[in-house]
Amino acid sequence: MPQIKTQVETLQEKVNAQIEAEITKAKETVAALKGRLCGMAEFGALSGEQQEQITRPFNEFNNAIERQKLIAVIRDTLRRFEESEYQRLLSQMTSWAQPAPAPEPAPELGGTATPDEGRKPTPPAKAESHIEYVPSRSVKVSFDKVWLANESDIDRYLESMRKALLEEIRKAKGFKYD
Repeated sequence: MPQIKTQVETLQEKVNAQIEAEITKAKETVAALKGRLCGMAEFGALSGEQQEQITRPFNEFNNAIERQKLIAVIRDTLRRFEESEYQRLLSQMTSWAQPAPAPEPAPELGGTATPDEGRKPTPPAKAESHIEYVPSRSVKVSFDKVWLANESDIDRYLESMRKALLEEIRKAKGFKYD
């Protein structure tokens, strides 16, 4: 019985060490994402309040991950943050950073012309452009080999990747490298 107790304690220590390692890895990954986001020119164009709104979810993630005791939950929480929340934050940031459309100058009234004469009809306002960020891992690269064996394979794979990335851009989506 004493041996079993010792083995259980040893196993519990190993599990706790692995949990701490997963939490540390998750925090480092999120810190890198936050650093990349905060380093973007669009982030610098935001007001202090907007910057705080963009960075708050990173802090909330760190607080939430500290309380986790299951490795699978830690990994899944990180994956969801990277695939969903981070993409949402990038879109929000770029949306806020886009300059507001310039208002049309008021027509000059005066002289003998009536207000509607000589004026072209104004086109309807453009819808606000929205950039959708696509994680690079979600871009499907069509390639016929399972592994790369030589320089020729690498060249062919890179060409396939280039075509896939250009296709995403042609779909009018912003592209984020990660």
